[in-house]
Amino acid sequence: MEHVVQEINDLFVFNDNADILLEKFNQLINKVELNIQMEMHSLLSLEALKFFYENRARLQISDEVKEHLVWWYFKCKFNEFILDSEFQDLLLVYKETQYISLESIVISLLKANILSVNQVVDADSVFSSKAYKRERYAHSCQIDIMKGNKLDLSKVNALLNFRLYPLLESAISKDCISKEGIQLLSMPYLEAADKKIRLKLANLAQKYL
Repeated sequence: MEHVVQEINDLFVFNDNADILLEKFNQLINKVELNIQMEMHSLLSLEALKFFYENRARLQISDEVKEHLVWWYFKCKFNEFILDSEFQDLLLVYKETQYISLESIVISLLKANILSVNQVVDADSVFSSKAYKRERYAHSCQIDIMKGNKLDLSKVNALLNFRLYPLLESAISKDCISKEGIQLLSMPYLEAADKKIRLKLANLAQKYL
C-alpha cells in the first residue's frame, strides 16, 4: 500500500494538469483491492487530499473510499479554529452525500466546544440524528454550566434520558443544578440499567440537599 500511495503523492510533484492527474490516480488506485484503498487516506499528502476533494466527482473509486477521502480532508483542515466558509463546505457536502462520517466530525467539534454560535446554529439546520441531538443537548448544558447557570428539572430529566451521566456529575459538583433537580437525582433508583452510576449520582446529589 505504501508504494502505491507514494506513487500517488509523487504525481503532484511532476504534474499540474488536472486531467492527467485524475487519469493516473484512477489507474494507480485501482491496482489495489478495496480494503487497501479504504486505508490510504491518512497517508496521502495534503496537496493530494485537497485535489481529490475538489475533483471528487471525477474520481473512479467506490463511494466508501471517496467518503474516507472527504472525511480525512475535513478532519485535517479542522483544528482549533474553523472558518465559516470551510464549515459551510462540510455542511453542503453532507447535504449532498449524507456521509455519516462528516456528522461525526461535527459531533467531535461540539464535544471540543470549538464551534462558533453561528456554526452551531447552521449545524442544527442540517443534522437531526439521535447522536447529534444528544451531543447538541450536552453542548447546550455545558455552556450553561460554564456560565454558572443552574440546570432546571426539565434539563436534568433530559440529561438522564440521554444518559449523559458525566455531565450531570460535573454539574452537581459545580453546584449548577436546581434544588428540584438535586432532589430528583438523590431519590432511590430501583432500575437495573446504569445502577452503579445512578447510585454514584444520588450519593453526590445528597450532599447538596
